[in-house]
Amino acid sequence: MTKNEWKQDLEQRELEKKAYNRGYRAGTNAEGVTEALKRVELLETALLEFVGYEDEWLQT
Repeated sequence: MTKNEWKQDLEQRELEKKAYNRGYRAGTNAEGVTEALKRVELLETALLEFVGYEDEWLQT
């Protein structure tokens, strides 16, 4: 393996490592987002039950 090939291989590995880390972080962030969305849906449901389901209260 020449020096140039070794350097390209090293750069490729660094790019793959960064891509993996971005994907991992995105996955953990998405997990937090889904938990937040569940809480928002529960709050919306509670608010609708409190206010009522009439059309005059619902905004589109």
